[in-house]
Formats: sequence, structure tokens, C-alpha cells
Amino acid sequence: MAGTNEDTGSPPNFPTEVWRMVISSAAMGNNSDGSKPLKDRFHLTRQTTSESTAYALMFVSKAFNALFTQFFLEKIYVHGPTQLSLLFRSLRQSPNFASKFATWTRRFDFNYGKPNQYCYYGNQLEEWLTHVLRSCQNLTHLVLEALIISELNGGAIVQACAESCRNLQVLHLGIHCSFQRSTFASVFRSLRVLRLAGTTQFTYPTFSGNLMDVEELPFLTTMEGGDDTFQAFKHVALPSFSHAYVQNDGPDDFHPTSCGKVTFANVHGEKIDSVTIVGSNYPYPVRNLALFLLGCANLQELVMDQTDFLRVLSTDRFILPHVTRLGLTRHRHFLTETTEQLEPFGHLKDYFPTLQVLRWFGDGDIPSSKPIEATWLALGDPRIVGLRWKIDGECG
Repeated sequence: MAGTNEDTGSPPNFPTEVWRMVISSAAMGNNSDGSKPLKDRFHLTRQTTSESTAYALMFVSKAFNALFTQFFLEKIYVHGPTQLSLLFRSLRQSPNFASKFATWTRRFDFNYGKPNQYCYYGNQLEEWLTHVLRSCQNLTHLVLEALIISELNGGAIVQACAESCRNLQVLHLGIHCSFQRSTFASVFRSLRVLRLAGTTQFTYPTFSGNLMDVEELPFLTTMEGGDDTFQAFKHVALPSFSHAYVQNDGPDDFHPTSCGKVTFANVHGEKIDSVTIVGSNYPYPVRNLALFLLGCANLQELVMDQTDFLRVLSTDRFILPHVTRLGLTRHRHFLTETTEQLEPFGHLKDYFPTLQVLRWFGDGDIPSSKPIEATWLALGDPRIVGLRWKIDGECG
């Protein structure tokens, strides 16, 4: 290979854009958009660290350093306050690093899983975090996951993002804080994927009035959260919304009119074509879950836990006429259904008249019993029941 062009600092023979494509495919691994697959929706399969190929290649030459610095800084993963404080000091003390950070960083992950240590850092954690967020001028993916007891200042976090996160597309908030919904919708207007933990709360007027005309997330297609999340966003205009991920790990309110996901479906249900139920509501009633699904009148794809699925089928008049793809997970591995409970699998077309594909996600065993064996065989033969049986990971 010819020598490096010392004047431009560019690699020889190939344009810079070509080198970037080569580097991206060879050294950076999977570039997930944060919404799929079912597992690891918000986490890339490979992180760039000091042990990564990209880091080593930074020291080959000045030309390679210029190229690989971009890819090394593209995704920043910070684990805990110590690393966050080091990043904070680097941004404050090195204008050159701060400039590169602002230019190249597209994704910032902060993960802090030791709440008992928060008392040692106090307000410093918030100061460090907001400074880093203000420094991210071109951020598209933001993940904040911190298991801390003390509440962070949601207003300060949004303010830090107001100038630097205008192009944010994927946001995962798993922190203990509260946001004003109107400010949140204004700052994060470009969001396409939103995931919220139960510790993140929103304040908004009790009576919405004409808020549907004021608060809007025009590009949001996917949202994941619990009941409070869907309750908070039911009166926000979501013209592009189509995918709902419902966190379903706890008891639900028995009264349907106070159930967030049911009232959300009353407003936005016709736009939803894909629903994934994350977790299982067992042993609590599933009436509200059934009402939510029935409210998604044009639903085409459904993924949910097998135990909850069988219980939902037992509710009154449960028919989803447009579902063509059904996926089952095994969240409660310790539960074993009886032959009688598995019987609905023998006539799924009664509940899903247009069903074409049945998939099994996860590591659990496929349900089996002698009366059901014929059903599983039939599911694999489209000539018999018009269905295709797939195990997670298979193609086609």
C-alpha cells in the first residue's frame, strides 16, 4: 500500500468515505436503532473500549488516528460516577477533546447500578451528567439508567438537552426524576423511540382541553413503558405511532377506566399495528390487558407471554381479526399449563382469523402434551391450517 498523504492526513488510495465504510463494517459490529430485536433493544451487541480493534488502530498512523477517533467516540458508555467524573474533567480541561466529543459522539450511555453509593456523590452526579449532556452536540441515542433513591432534577436534565439533543432519535430513561410533559415534548420533538422506566414520572394538566393540538411528538413510532407512561402520553399527538411495548410486571388497576394502557388505546389504538407485552401479569387479572389489545383495532403483530396469552384468550369475545404474526415468550418458566389450558392452541384461528406466522421467542420449551402434539404438527404444515411455525432465530 502506498504511503500516507502527510499534507491531508488522509489514508492513501481510497477516499475518506470509503475508509469509514470499511472501518464501520470491520470494527464496529452491529448498529442497532434501539428498537429491535426483542432482546437488547437499547444496547448494541458490541461496545467500543480500550480493547477494541478501533482503539488499537488509532495508533497505527496519524491518518488512522483521525479516522478511528471518530468511531471510538461515536458511542460512549459510562458505568458509574467515577467514570462520569473522569469524562466531566476531560471535557472541562481539554478543549480539543471536547470539540471532538461534540462533533463525533452520537450515543451516550450512563449506567449506574449501585444506589447505596449515591450518598458519596450527592449533587455532583447531577452536575457531571448535565455538563456531559450539554457537550453532546450531535447526539441521536441517549440511555440514562441509574438505580438511585434520591430524585434527580428532571428540569435540569431537560435543560441540558435543550440545545444539544434536538436531533435525538432514541431515548431510554431509567432514572428517578420528574419532567413537565410539555417541556419534554418540545425538547425531544425528534424522538422516534422512547423507553421509560417506572421511576420516571411526568407532570401534566388533569384536564387536557386542546393539548392534542399543542403537545406533539410527530416522529415517535415506538414507545415502551408501564401503565403510568401510557397514561401520561395519551393526550399527546402521535401521528407516526405504530409500535407499543407494554411493561407488564406488576398488578394492574382492576377498573378499566383508570388503566393507562386502556385509555391510551382509546385515543391512539387505531394507529398501533405491533404490540409487545414485556413480562407477565401473572397471577393478577388480565382483563385490562385484553381491553387494551381489543382497543388496537388494526393490530397486525402481537408478542406476549404464553401464560398471559392463554388467560387473555379466555376473556369474553376476544378476537383480533387483523393479526397475522403472533409471537410467544416464556417469562414465567416455573409455570406449567395443563392440557386443558393449552387447548386454545388447537383453534387459534377462532381468535386470529388471518394468522399466518406463529413464533416462539426465548429459551423455554415448546409446550407439549399428547393431545396438543397434533396441533404443533399442523402448525408446521401450511396446507393444514395455513400457519407457519418458527423458532426464534430461524430465517424466513
